[in-house]
Amino acid sequence: MCRPLLRGQLTRLSSDSKRRQRAERQELKIGRCAYCGENQELTREHLLTTGLRGDPASNVSIFPPMGRHRFGQQVVLKDVCKQCNNERLGSLDEFALNWTRTPPQEPHPDGGGRLLRWCAKWAYNSKRAPATDKVDPRPLPPALPRWIIGVAPENPGFRAIVAWMHPERDVGISYGEAADDPLLEAALVIHEWLFVLAWEHPNREVSLDARIRSLAERFPGRELREGSAIDARYIPRIREADWPYRGLLKSLLEDMQEAARRSAKRSKG
Repeated sequence: MCRPLLRGQLTRLSSDSKRRQRAERQELKIGRCAYCGENQELTREHLLTTGLRGDPASNVSIFPPMGRHRFGQQVVLKDVCKQCNNERLGSLDEFALNWTRTPPQEPHPDGGGRLLRWCAKWAYNSKRAPATDKVDPRPLPPALPRWIIGVAPENPGFRAIVAWMHPERDVGISYGEAADDPLLEAALVIHEWLFVLAWEHPNREVSLDARIRSLAERFPGRELREGSAIDARYIPRIREADWPYRGLLKSLLEDMQEAARRSAKRSKG
């Protein structure tokens, strides 16, 4: 008696899945792309790319842009055209995914620039994820989206430094803005890689160059630069004694632990 019921359930689940897929396709619309600014057919851009999502049971993502935390399900944006999503951003995702998993023995001549634009993509996507009317205290440069996809040639004021944490300190994936830090705007953790981000905005009294110099003096990492290679073998390792931003890292770790607890609770339920 159970077998026909199980087959019926699977059929209904399959039908429901197809209906959801059709509904998602129907949601696609023509609109202004958030990156290139052209009126195109808009597609779905995942904040956490497919290659990084992995097994949701062991790879929980947290995004606390603008002070709001998002646990569990992935955040999807629907304002990116097909060319920007699949080609321009897709190539950055592919490069960064390969680099963070298995850094190449022969560094790419513009590896630093690609990782820098990929970090900027994280910041820009995270800014658009929360639905809020609050004034953004750390707005991104207006020309940043077109620079990310390579349409605007000049960096509008976005910098990043990368450091390596020992694999035993792998905390998964997390992005967070630093509310009161005098030097940086945000931190991005991709397993054992930590990217510290800073950008130009009108609420900073100290220039971006000065802040990056101070970060470089206090932070054991290497700056990502356009037109330059980045060799993972020579990126400094963070040690607890010389890490001046332990509070920020501790906050991200607590978010990861809380998200893991919620995920485990949902799995048991």
